[in-house]
Amino acid sequence: MERPKTAHDLIDQPTHDLIRRKACRFARQRRCAEADDLEQEVLLQLLRRCHRFNPQKASWPAFATVVCRTQLLSILDHHCAQSRARRKEAVSLDALAPDGIGTGTLSRLSSDCHAQRLGSRQRSEQRQSDLRTDLQATLALLPAIQRQICERLKVDAPADVARDMGISRGTLYDHIGQIRERFDQAGLREIS
Repeated sequence: MERPKTAHDLIDQPTHDLIRRKACRFARQRRCAEADDLEQEVLLQLLRRCHRFNPQKASWPAFATVVCRTQLLSILDHHCAQSRARRKEAVSLDALAPDGIGTGTLSRLSSDCHAQRLGSRQRSEQRQSDLRTDLQATLALLPAIQRQICERLKVDAPADVARDMGISRGTLYDHIGQIRERFDQAGLREIS
């Protein structure tokens, strides 16, 4: 088989059909972007990579299938990464809306009303103070990495904490399990 000279020679009707089938199946199974958009992205990637096609290593349909599958998986990885990313811009609820609408101050629910809506019971001031003291004492007994994890989890999602600390999410969840065990041993089950 002689190697075609242009990308147009390579992207024939069977190749278009292959890309369309794979894009439609991918969109249907993953309930994600429009199949037409996926088809265009795969076609563009195939055009970018067609110079790497070597007919002595594989057939054109095999090459096109690998590029198509690789691009669709890349799109899936990107989509999953976006859904995992929880870094959101911190905005004060007291600030004016960007369009200037609003009073700048939101009415607040009383703590009793808030607790009632959440279905939780209200703790006395003394009980809250005791819990804070016990929590601080238990945190002080944790290894440094677990204390750091506790502090970070107050404001960040687990995936962000793991990424920033350079550990896997599995390792992070192992640490969280150990932290919970320490809280249970200290009698702090209600906040673990």
